[in-house]
Amino acid sequence: MENEAINWYAVELFLTVCDAGGITAAVRSGLAGISQPALSAQMQALEDEVGHALFERKPFRLTNEGQLFRSEFEMVRRRMRESLDKVKKSNQGILRIAASDVVISKHLPKLLEAMNFPKSARLHLLDASSHQLPNLVRDGEVDVAIGVMSSHANKGRLPLAETLIEVPVGVIRPKEKRRSCPSWLELKQTLQGSDVPGLIGLPAQNLISDHVISSLRKKGIVWPISMEVSSLSHVANFVALGLGYGIHLAPAMDQKQVRQLDWIEFPASIVPPLAIGMWYGEHPNDLARSFLQVARNYARAIRPQ
Repeated sequence: MENEAINWYAVELFLTVCDAGGITAAVRSGLAGISQPALSAQMQALEDEVGHALFERKPFRLTNEGQLFRSEFEMVRRRMRESLDKVKKSNQGILRIAASDVVISKHLPKLLEAMNFPKSARLHLLDASSHQLPNLVRDGEVDVAIGVMSSHANKGRLPLAETLIEVPVGVIRPKEKRRSCPSWLELKQTLQGSDVPGLIGLPAQNLISDHVISSLRKKGIVWPISMEVSSLSHVANFVALGLGYGIHLAPAMDQKQVRQLDWIEFPASIVPPLAIGMWYGEHPNDLARSFLQVARNYARAIRPQ
């Protein structure tokens, strides 16, 4: 180990195994956040790196070297957390938020107004896609992130994750004169026909697009994205030009777009609603804690009854 940096991730997993009382217990509790084979492999690699067996598997029991290793690295972890707290306390006057452009433009101003954001404080905003959000918090680049959550968010791992609201998913299309807004059944018939409209959405690997495309595919409907855009706010603009139908969340459109476009909601049995939530660290500063509470209150107020 001389002149080599130890794998801190493996150390954290080892401490988790100790706290849980074994590899199986750590996996079942969700605290490890990885599968049992992966955790076993991490523990074996750590023991190889240390050069000693750290614990007996069945029944779980720390070896003498394992007891020493646990004691020493628990102190290291405690010092790291104390240092992190000091840094965060020196950063009390800054609130760093990452979110999608729709959240930033349509919801964030209301949240900051309700929060009565101090004039002396500084605000840093970062426009980011949903799959980037948890990593931005985990890596300490932002204090809070808000966006679409995957179904496996926060399975025993940091950052902390919290669902705020579930939002229906659908598509928007240009309004047609003398025709009412089509139902899902009419849309389904169109998608099963020969003249399928183009689909406008975020890149296919984006959580929203992937959720819609994979949900439809499970029902035997293949509707790939024909036009990728970088932001959900751009979808309505291209749909209004007649370039196709667009994937959208429960209509977050302005009044002009509402007059131009129809909203067709997917039944929850076809495409389930998406969870909108927020990620944050274990020790948010005062501004972040205030923002989190305002976001919870705001979500309760707009949540459908």
